[in-house]
Amino acid sequence: MATRLKKKRALSWEISEIRHNCNIHIKAMATRLKKKRALSLEISEIRHNCHIHIKADSLLTTLQYRDGHRK
Repeated sequence: MATRLKKKRALSWEISEIRHNCNIHIKAMATRLKKKRALSLEISEIRHNCHIHIKADSLLTTLQYRDGHRK
């Protein structure tokens, strides 16, 4: 149980770190780019990539939990 909670905490911390990095990236892009259409496209792409990354991370840990319980 303790290791499970630790893993979950680690995962949520990792996700928040990814989100934080994405926000920094988006802000940096906003200051650099001036064309609104190009900017919104880039931002949505970054958010989409982050979402995929977060989903992959949570899926990976879920699979690890399942493997841990089977053994």
